[in-house]
Amino acid sequence: MLLPIKKSYKWLYFLLIVFAINLLALSFTRVLLTQTVSFQNIVGFSIMSIVAALLASAGFLGFRTFTRTILIADFVAILYMFAVILSNAADGWSDLTSLAAYTVILAIGILAGAAAQFIEFLFVRSKKNAAD
Repeated sequence: MLLPIKKSYKWLYFLLIVFAINLLALSFTRVLLTQTVSFQNIVGFSIMSIVAALLASAGFLGFRTFTRTILIADFVAILYMFAVILSNAADGWSDLTSLAAYTVILAIGILAGAAAQFIEFLFVRSKKNAAD
């Protein structure tokens, strides 16, 4: 996956794209459920999208492994959110269960990304010490 270099201005575009994709996906779930999209929904979805976009933009600080893991988790979370809605698995509760599933999968992605980044840090450090 091609990501911008560390501390590049391109990360701003990256952040905006991730924000827009998340906001559109979260808003579209209401359309699929034939619910009205209220101002409160848009504010809540915007907050969730900002958090996801900021986490995905951690590569700006050099945490590229974390960014890749978060992006994969975000993609899986969005797909699962739509799967819950389209399968009608939680009849009458699809709006809440889809958002809960999205949040849980993203939280798992955050933990997995932090662990992967830490493991990469240890691996690079041990490799650097072995070279010295």
